[in-house]
Amino acid sequence: MSLEFINETSVTAGETTLSVDNIFSADYSTYKVTLTGLNVQTANDYFYLKLLDSSGSVITSSTYDCASLLLTPGAQTERRHENNGSGLYPTTNLLDKDAAFSYGATMYFFGTHSSSSFTYMINESSANYDGGIRNHRGVGYEATAGTVRGLQFIVGALGGTFATGTVRTYGLAIT
Repeated sequence: MSLEFINETSVTAGETTLSVDNIFSADYSTYKVTLTGLNVQTANDYFYLKLLDSSGSVITSSTYDCASLLLTPGAQTERRHENNGSGLYPTTNLLDKDAAFSYGATMYFFGTHSSSSFTYMINESSANYDGGIRNHRGVGYEATAGTVRGLQFIVGALGGTFATGTVRTYGLAIT
């Protein structure tokens, strides 16, 4: 098995969305997506993830289910769960406006190119938010059987916009 590089997409500063399109295909059954150096401008903000369908349109229906465990300083834990949500990461992953506290994550996607399967995701992330480490593990899926071809990351719930960050996508080749 090996990872094969597919795409690198960088944040456009001042935008509230980051679309990473045409990254999923029938070429791979599993994808690894890494996020590095994500920050927001002007105000700390939450960010969410939605999938792009086979035509490149954002799946906006309330068909996202996810659960996560957030570990914070002092060994505190917080469990989150959302059924029929409008995106993955239910109010988790808070992005800091301070570049020294950037966000990083590794995500894996399965079932992206099957018209008869849901699309599944597992992830783990780490960020330093206001001087405290926030580690996150989560799972989720979009509950519509169909092909997806990309991702859209969204900020702005608290008035922030993206400042920096890079998304890299790899396909898992089984030889």
